[in-house]
Amino acid sequence: MECLNSESTSINEGTVHFDVKFRSILPEDGGKNISIIINMEMQKKDNPGYAVVTRGIYYSARMISEQYGTVFKKSEYQKIQKTYSIWICPEPVKKSANSIIRYRIWEEEIHGKSYTDVKVKDYDKMEVIVVNLGDLEDVKGDQALEFLGTMFSIDMSYEEKKERLSSIYRIKMTKEFEE
Repeated sequence: MECLNSESTSINEGTVHFDVKFRSILPEDGGKNISIIINMEMQKKDNPGYAVVTRGIYYSARMISEQYGTVFKKSEYQKIQKTYSIWICPEPVKKSANSIIRYRIWEEEIHGKSYTDVKVKDYDKMEVIVVNLGDLEDVKGDQALEFLGTMFSIDMSYEEKKERLSSIYRIKMTKEFEE
């Protein structure tokens, strides 16, 4: 994992401040590794006057655009690294609570067959994931939502969080992790 600059500045579009942005390497079939860029954001309100997913799409597009000149040059578009923008909403409206929604690009043949050899990796360059947390009692059995609910709970004390992370998820409470 490589931490990345959390500030993205564009002459025409201004500056975006990402909460957390990092690059990670994932193993791919065939023994090759792929590099992805992940942005994580905390969003107190799940609808602050706009759909959070729309902002996530914008952030993903900025992360793709930033790659020009560093990851790829001129027309080396095949080198673009996939981006993920993950939005965690600790206090969503009740009907959205305890949900994980994924938004992504996919191919759809409207008429006829594609005549080119386009592979999923050629267009699968961005995903936005919105995680709406809720009451931990309502997510029993869903480890992802339980874990995230513990991590980002606004009702649970720091000591309660440490105890749950240690006992339920067997996470060693090292000084680095606690920080």
